Formats: sequence, structure tokens, C-alpha cells
Amino acid sequence: MSNRKQLFRVGLQWIIVIAMAHKVAVGHAAKAPIKVLDIALVSDIRSLDPATAVQREASQALAQIYEGLLAYDAEHPYSKLVANIAAEMPLISSDKLEYTFRIQPGIRFQDDPCFLNKKGRELTAEDIAYTLKRIAHVQTNASGFSYIKGKIKGLDQWRETYQRGVASDYEQDIEGLKLIDRYTIQIKLREPSPLFLSYWAMPSFYIVAKEAVNHYGRNISQHPVGTGPFILKSWFSGKKLILEKNPNFRLRYLSSTSRKLPLVDRVVIHILPKALAWDSFKKRAVDLLPITDLPHVCKQVTEAGQLKPVVEGAGVHLCKLPSVMGNYYVFNCEAFPFKGNPKLRQAIAMAFNREEFRKAFYHGLADLPESIIPVGLDEHGKDDKDSHTSAYTNPYGSYNLKKAKVYLEESGYPNGVGLPTISLDIPLEDSRVIRGQAEFFAHCMKDLGIRVQIIEQSDSVLKRKINAKATMVHAIKVPVAYSDPIAFLSLLGDPASATFLFSDPIYPILYAHVVRMENTAERVALCRRLNEMVAELAPAIWLPRPHHLVLYHNWVKGVIPHFNWGEAQYISVDRVEKLAAKKKKEPIPTEENALMKKAVHKLKSAGKTARSGMDQTKEKLKKHMKSMKESAKQTTKQAVKKVVVKVIMYTMPSCPYCINAKKFLDQNVLNYKGIQYEEVNVTENPALFDTLKSTYNVKTVPQIFILYEDGSKTHVNGYSELIRLDEIEKAAQQVEKEMDN
Repeated sequence: MSNRKQLFRVGLQWIIVIAMAHKVAVGHAAKAPIKVLDIALVSDIRSLDPATAVQREASQALAQIYEGLLAYDAEHPYSKLVANIAAEMPLISSDKLEYTFRIQPGIRFQDDPCFLNKKGRELTAEDIAYTLKRIAHVQTNASGFSYIKGKIKGLDQWRETYQRGVASDYEQDIEGLKLIDRYTIQIKLREPSPLFLSYWAMPSFYIVAKEAVNHYGRNISQHPVGTGPFILKSWFSGKKLILEKNPNFRLRYLSSTSRKLPLVDRVVIHILPKALAWDSFKKRAVDLLPITDLPHVCKQVTEAGQLKPVVEGAGVHLCKLPSVMGNYYVFNCEAFPFKGNPKLRQAIAMAFNREEFRKAFYHGLADLPESIIPVGLDEHGKDDKDSHTSAYTNPYGSYNLKKAKVYLEESGYPNGVGLPTISLDIPLEDSRVIRGQAEFFAHCMKDLGIRVQIIEQSDSVLKRKINAKATMVHAIKVPVAYSDPIAFLSLLGDPASATFLFSDPIYPILYAHVVRMENTAERVALCRRLNEMVAELAPAIWLPRPHHLVLYHNWVKGVIPHFNWGEAQYISVDRVEKLAAKKKKEPIPTEENALMKKAVHKLKSAGKTARSGMDQTKEKLKKHMKSMKESAKQTTKQAVKKVVVKVIMYTMPSCPYCINAKKFLDQNVLNYKGIQYEEVNVTENPALFDTLKSTYNVKTVPQIFILYEDGSKTHVNGYSELIRLDEIEKAAQQVEKEMDN
């Protein structure tokens, strides 16, 4: 009996030891460090509903939470489609009308209160059918319906039924959506559509669960429920989104390795003002920073399309890839004065200096498309014989003011006489940049003799005006989700796109033919013909297409430029290297930082010299400090405040740097508050400009002269020097304040 008790005690002791060890192990596991990927975005995210989200920034978050049947290969973004939720690429019938998709068994939605017992259920073929019906439903107002309108048998009729106020029935059978079994769906088209597969990699067609839509209703945009690698843990509107690794995510591995995806435990998307985003990256507070929409950052970190050595030496890398965003100033070719007047459109195109526009707004990091199909998006490679754009040069794409004036006269409006003021409608979103671009356009047209009125309105109002064909010229950005040239040609050929106000008797016939063609040499040749036809008709000005640019730090591994398609799961972070780098107090060096540091160092050196007399009497110390302050002020004459009495700026109307300098002064950034600057147009007085060039050894504009009350003056050679002067002044003021204290 005693032996039994002893054995019992020993067994109990071992159980306690094992339990304690397990508790400690669990405790250590809970405290195990996690890998966090910090991404900075400069625009807020308004919706995380795949059907209604149209923002590029929203796509970047959606792609981490939801998935599509197909995806673009991580190593070949926008060019190679691969199976994603689908088990393999679909079986396509010989007549190209039936697509049979089989999805992978075992894919589960994330855990969420919308499901039974809050546990995510398995995704099935019914979810594919539901997603398509929801996109088609009128009340959803889905942006993706235009892609499938009129394409799937019976889907448009189903939409029309419930457009008339009849209660929605998502269980109703539709001829073009046939459920073969739990994991297989067959989709029947009304006619062949070569682009149909591309849709299934677009965010608009990510698969949603009906339980989530029913549970959250309109608030589904704030409560995404998907099958992707991450789930939305927290959303602080206007500040940040926190995404955590999805425990239900299926087994996926990085290439042929044993590394399970995703490679990080958390993704934090910081919503930051433009200035703060760059500052956060410099201080190593964020890992990734897209800089496509940050021209001031591009200017600081790049030169001739590459990172500056001082930035690269600090462990910063740049991902660069042509963007799929189409930027256009579209003419209303269906109304006066552009209808039936291609000469007028061509004249305006030639008077618009695209090269200077590219330098001013994209620091040269943008392509200049010759027509609607951008160069660089051809899936056939770089050989001219296989290219959709070939070596074609748009005869109206290069700046030629003299030729533009000849065309303007031939259009019936010599020197713009008789032509009404042209209105340019622009969206309010990111209005500072778009407004600046519009003003550049207006200045170019002024040189041609055309008056331009800029009209700003919300995106929804602008869209209604475009649909009503009530614009003269409007600015528009069109994100194209796949690289096929048909995607761009459809902007003019598909009535549902309503992007271009354009009509031509031949184009729609050729377009209707090319969209049904297989990817052959004949199709390439017809795409090229349509592309050149569009260039000749000039329905728009083809604005520079900025590169997609992402800065990232040395500790970030596996970066893919287009990470808005779910590539965050392939990115890893070296925690040790990241933590070590964050301990560095010095920000990433740039030329501007060096200039500021030099100015501050000079002022502090003066202060150090003055303080060398600290061993003297208190009275002598006070006198020495006073002398030191005066010496510091003399050392930085340009940076210390003076009373400004006049500012004179010599400019040219179409110069983008002049426009920026005027904005800078208008905002009273320096000591010019209350001072009205005087602008002198040097094109109206060439002799004066020649005198300026010879006297001050300058070649460009703007040239700015700041006249002070004491009779002195400061010569500012260009916009960049004006910015530097402001920065030095601020540094001087800060150091002067420190001295006073």
C-alpha cells in the first residue's frame, strides 16, 4: 500500500513538473517576437469591400485579406496568370464559350462572428456564383460589373429583374452559372472574351461570403471577411490598419522552399501625410514607402532614374516598374468645339510640353506613351515585329509650338481668335498635385493663344458630367488591372467604359473584331493599327505614365514592386537588423539634410567659440554671448529675419518651376507675409533677360530678388534655392532660440 502511495506521489510530481514546463513553454511562445512589416500610404482607405473599392490604396489592403480564383505570378506581375483559389487553370471549351473552374478543397474563410459558432467555413463553388451575382446586382453598385456586362448568359436578365424592385433571390438559377459539384462551377459566355480570365485576378472579383454580406450589410466595407493570408485586426480610420496572420490560411510555401506563407506575422499600414511619410521612412519608422505620388521625395533620392549614392549607401533600395495607371486629358469629341475638328485637338496636343511636364511632376520617372497603348506592356517581348506599339512615334506627341500654331489656324481659330474659353474639369482628390498639373496645361495653352478655365469638383460630380458628355476637356486616371493591350483599347471601344467621349465609324468595327481574336500575330498587327489610328484622331493628350516606385530598407527581403496584389505574404523582415537600424539616431542622409546640418553646425560652432570664455567673469560672459549671437547672425545673413520691402520674380508663363515658386510665395512660407511680389515675364522683354543672364551668370528662370528695408538684397537662383533658403532660415531660427535659452 505504501509502495502504491509512493508511486502515486512520484507520478503526481511528474505531472506537476510537466504541466509547469508546458506552462513556461506556452508563456515563452506567447512572448515570442513577431515579424512586423510597416507600410506607409499617403491616402486614406475608404472601403474594404472588393465590389465597391476603387482606390489603388484600398487594393493594397484588400489583396492581403481576400483572394481571387486566379492571380498574377509573383515573379511576373501583370503578365502571367496562375491558379490561386482555383486548383488549376480552368478548362475552356473549343468554342471559347464555357469556362470550367475547379477550386481547391479545404480553403476556409477566416473566423468571424458572421459564421456559425464564429468559425470560418469552407469556400465552395456557390461562393463563386454568389460573388458574380452580387457584382451584377444594381444595389451593390459594383465597379466591376462593366467588365462582365453582357458577357455571361442570363446574368444581365437577372440584374434587370431585381432592378425593378423585386425582392432579390440569390438562389435563383442562371443559365450562365452552373454548379457541377461542391467545388466546380461552369461559366457560360454569350460570346468569346479573351480577357475573361484576367478579371479573376482583379480586386473587384475577389471572392466574398454571403454570410458576411448579410451580417454586416452596408458595413461590409469596414468588416472584410476573406480567405487571404491576413485578417483585419484593427482599423483606426485615417491613421492605420493592423493586419494579423490568418490562422485559417491554407498551406502555401515560398517557391520550392519549406518556408510557410505569409513570412511576417503582422502588417501595419500607416496612413500618413506626404511630408510625414517621408520623414518616417528617413527615421526608419516604416519599412516600405511607395513614392510614385511623392515627387519631392523622388527628387531628393533619385538621379537619372537611379538612387543617389548617398541614399543607397544608407541601405535603401528602390523597386521600379512601369505603372498600369493611364493618365489623360480627354477631349469631348462629341461636342463643340472638338467634334469633327481633329486639327484643333492635334494643335493642343503639340502645344503641351509633355517632357517638361514629366520633369516637373515626376522628376523624369515616367514613360511618354505615344498613344492609348503604353510602351512596355507588351506580353510578346521587346522585338519590334512582335510589339503592339512597335517603333511608332506619334506625330503630335512632341512639343512643337510653331507647328501647333499652324494647325490651330488650319482648325479655323488663328491665334485662338473665335475659340471659346476651354474648360478643364479636374477631380478634387489630391487636388494640389492635379491643380498644379492643370495650371501647367493652362500656361501651355496661353502660349498657343487659348484661354483655359480650371473647374474642380468631387469625383462623383465629375463622373456624372462625363457620363452626361457635359465636359470640354477632363482629367482622368484609369487603373488597368491587366497588361493586355485590349484593356486600353476598350477605353475607347467599350461603351460601358464611358472614359473617352469619342466616336468614329471605323474604330468600333475593328475593336469588335480584335476582342474576339486569339493572341496571334494578326491580333498584334490589328492592335497596332488601332493604336496608330487613335494617335491620329487625337481624342486625348497622353500624359506621362509614372513608374511604380517603392523605397524599402535593407532589412526587408523579397520585395516585389507591385505589392498591391497580395505580395505582402512573400515579403520577410529581418527583425534583428531592423531593431539595430532603429537605434540609429541619424536619419537617412540626403543632400537637403547635409545642407541643413552644415548650416546648423556653422551656427553651433560660433556658439561653441563664444562659450569658450565661460571661465571669465559673469559680466564678461554675458558680453561674449551677446557678441556670439551677433556673429552667428552675420554668418547666416540669408537665414536671419530681415524686413522685406519688395520681391521681384522673373518668370516664363509655361515654366513649371516658376509656377511652383509663385505658389511658394503665395503661401507666405518665408518672411514675405503681406508683401505682394512683382512678376516680370521675360518672354515679353528678351533684352532684360539677356541683361540678367550676363550680370548674374544665370541661364534659367525663375530668378528672384528679395529687397530688404536696409537696402540690401538677396538673389535666389531658381525654385530649389528658394526652398533651401527657407530651410536654412528655419534652422537659424531654431538655433537662435536655443541660444536665447
